[in-house]
Amino acid sequence: MQHWEQAPSNLAWLVGAGVPVAVTAAGLKEPSKEFWPRLRQAVRRGLAPQQALAALKTQPAAFIGQSDQPGSLEPGRIANIVVSRGDLFTDNDAAVELVLVDGRPLPNDAYRQSDPRGRWAVDSGSATFVIVGTRSAPALEQDGISCELAAQGDAWVMRLPCTRPPDGAPRAAIVVELRDERLTGTVQTTAAL
Repeated sequence: MQHWEQAPSNLAWLVGAGVPVAVTAAGLKEPSKEFWPRLRQAVRRGLAPQQALAALKTQPAAFIGQSDQPGSLEPGRIANIVVSRGDLFTDNDAAVELVLVDGRPLPNDAYRQSDPRGRWAVDSGSATFVIVGTRSAPALEQDGISCELAAQGDAWVMRLPCTRPPDGAPRAAIVVELRDERLTGTVQTTAAL
């Protein structure tokens, strides 16, 4: 148990002792889900964000004897860049949006996904609603009830009612897309969604 509890501090201890370190996703069961949360935990345990960046970029290049090509943004070097929404080292809601490998853009789902948070008015009436939460996990708040929105491609889907209704009770799904500062979409109703 002691190893599990202290492991996130190891990077800070090693760097503090002057030991060069590199970080990898090798060995993780689900790298796409585990890598950034674990690195953020190491930062919370004392590893400076600049040291975390070096462990991802310049140190690995130095370990393989390639310090003169990858690892930093300078003229004449290989340009591999990560563009994120939020600080990847300190913000739990941060997400990689775009990766440039040797100058070629490789966008991902986070790059294409809109942010529906805000106060919205319904065109056909005086009703308003508020979408709160985080960019990756927004929620509609109405009359003290919170309904999660789920990403579905470029759209957001919300099922109503937010709680599980009795068997056979009607349900609705609201499917919206953010276009030109407007949420547009459809409401689909059914007896069993």
